[in-house]
Amino acid sequence: MDRRGERPTRSYVGARPFRLVEGYPSFSAVRRVAVPRNLSKGRGMALSCLLLVFAAACSEDAIPTSPLGPQQNQLVSRISISPSEALLQPDDLDQLEAQVISARGRVVNGREITWSSSDRSVVEIDPQGRIVAMNEGSATITAKHKDVVGSATVDVRGDVVEIIFAEVPDVAEGEAKRIEASYVYSNGAIRPATKLQWSTADRTIARIDGNGVVTGVEVGEVNVFAQARGQRGQGRIKVRKNETHVVEVESPVSRIELGESVELWAQVYDGRGRRLYKPVTWTSSSSSIARVDAYGVLTGVAIGSVTATASVDGVSGSVDVTVVASDDSGSSGGSSSGSGDSGSDDTGSSGSSSDDTGSSGSSSVANPGSVDDLSVDASTSSSLTISFGRVGDGTGSGAFYELRYGVAEKSWTWSTANIAQGECGAIPAGSPGTTASCTITDLHADLPYYVQVVAYREADGSRVYGELSNKAQGTTDQPYVVVDVVPSSFNLDVGTSKTLNASVTDQFGNPLSQSVTWTSTSSSVASVTSSGVATGNAAGNATIRATAGTSSGASSATVVRPATDDDTDSSGSTSGGSGSGGTSGPGWSPS
Repeated sequence: MDRRGERPTRSYVGARPFRLVEGYPSFSAVRRVAVPRNLSKGRGMALSCLLLVFAAACSEDAIPTSPLGPQQNQLVSRISISPSEALLQPDDLDQLEAQVISARGRVVNGREITWSSSDRSVVEIDPQGRIVAMNEGSATITAKHKDVVGSATVDVRGDVVEIIFAEVPDVAEGEAKRIEASYVYSNGAIRPATKLQWSTADRTIARIDGNGVVTGVEVGEVNVFAQARGQRGQGRIKVRKNETHVVEVESPVSRIELGESVELWAQVYDGRGRRLYKPVTWTSSSSSIARVDAYGVLTGVAIGSVTATASVDGVSGSVDVTVVASDDSGSSGGSSSGSGDSGSDDTGSSGSSSDDTGSSGSSSVANPGSVDDLSVDASTSSSLTISFGRVGDGTGSGAFYELRYGVAEKSWTWSTANIAQGECGAIPAGSPGTTASCTITDLHADLPYYVQVVAYREADGSRVYGELSNKAQGTTDQPYVVVDVVPSSFNLDVGTSKTLNASVTDQFGNPLSQSVTWTSTSSSVASVTSSGVATGNAAGNATIRATAGTSSGASSATVVRPATDDDTDSSGSTSGGSGSGGTSGPGWSPS
């Protein structure tokens, strides 16, 4: 039937699907909208445009969350964290904010964020983005939504205003304990201190290493110092007597001739087997047979046997020595001198005239040789380098060696000499005639020292010693002086002043009682008084120097002209930047 005025419907929307902008919903819900045939061409186009405008007006926040599936992820392009950088002191708190940004640069709300810290010992963060600074260091804070990640950097360091000791322990002689030190920051936070320079006022009473381990040397009290970051902590150590002592006495020989002398050795240890550097008192059980002096030198007076004893603090050790007639060979074989009339008996297989070739032969083994060319070849403020020719051990092999030393000018007792330290702690054996050389370390500066060695060999679990060497003498150099100026650099306005501090120590960090002389490389820029007060005189740069002897330390001064009315523009801000009030650093916003 031909019905004029009516036309079949035609689908304009949906006949060919629209190409949609990524991120917008499909038009499938309206693709079958029909336009009557009798609708004019202009009205049909107008309706199509209206539908497009309606679709474009749909905001991203109105997008349904469940029906869209993976397309939801395409909305998130990046995550921005504010502030992106932060500088905190330990115990400081701050709040980080994360924004989810779409590909079109719009903020997408309502997205779940997961926070994390790369180093929780430096910075902790809770699920709401609140952070707390724990210890000095750097950490990366991460905000994550599904597979999209944003990050910020948090540095933790602070202004140290004081160094404190948790406890300054008392120590016994020879005992070692660690001192715990902490930094106090300007915000009141307290944290364990690191990279400290340790020292004591008197190393003859107590010594301390770079880790803060203090060792008692002699009874007394002494100040201990920890220095770092322009601050100096101080405490007082008390060294008490070590009540438990062990004294071991040794003699190079077991018998001496009438009129002959031998130097005895005494070593003192505490109850834990650690070496103590304590003088001893020497006595002889019979001065009519052998007398001993204050240095442990025993001299034979009459034939017989004596016991030489070294005592300290009520504890003693001893050694037995026999004095024989001067015509006795002193060999270890037999007590008889072989002076009988029946000379033919002495010619047997074990006769005295053929001891060196007899079958027994054991009594004819010689003692180790004696070093007679010991010398001090070089010195520093804390060491001496020695050398000598090696000798035999009495059996045809090279001998081993022990070394001892002492301060010559302080009535030093050879018997309580320190076991050699440094390279000389174990002088290796070598072929007789070759040269041995080693360095004794950890000595005091500018002091004369005596040095002596003795050769020995091991035999049946004990040592057989030769004669003591000649005494070599050497003097350590003047101390190496270190001058440290705090602060190392500073700024001054013209007309203002700042007090500088200078510390003078030796190479071990021990304070030295030396005065310093203050100078400036440009007094017209920055002058300095004899007490270290620097004053800015004109804009520019200058170096302030503190000198002690031939050593010096320096601090760099930058002097600037203070801002005046001529330096400000009409808005009141200074022409040089953000003004005296300053602005927050990158990523920070004023509170």
